Amino acid sequence: QAAESVEMDRTTKAAQLTKDVRMVNDQVRKQQGSDKPASPKPAAKSSLASKFGAATPNCHSCQKKAYPAERVDIEGRCYHNACFKCTDCNTRLTLTTFKVSDFGDQEIFCHKCVPKVAPTQAAESVEMDRTAKAAQMTKDVRMVNDQVRKMELGNS
Repeated sequence: QAAESVEMDRTTKAAQLTKDVRMVNDQVRKQQGSDKPASPKPAAKSSLASKFGAATPNCHSCQKKAYPAERVDIEGRCYHNACFKCTDCNTRLTLTTFKVSDFGDQEIFCHKCVPKVAPTQAAESVEMDRTAKAAQMTKDVRMVNDQVRKMELGNS
């Protein structure tokens, strides 16, 4: 009995809330100069088409429709699972194994076939400088560590 009264209270409150919302909507329409209720959304031209792939994108590889259950979406492009292969060697790829070239191509590759930008003289010299500085820092750290150890042994 208590559950029924709680349910009745909820139903009554919901009905009152709906009534209040309609009243506010009517007031807004009157202020805007329109007594007509807002027109419902226009129906889709073909409800079957909207449900079954009217807006389904095409596979980037084969240009056929790629439905959500059978596709992989990568960087704004979609592929069928079967079409998601390396451009060079046709190895099947996954979301963790695909690579994109450094040249900004629209193609996908496996880790073996991905084209890379060849390092320039400037890039090589910067990398050599970093390597030399890292080696020097390692040498300095070892020297400081040795000094600290000698001091600790001397204080013991």
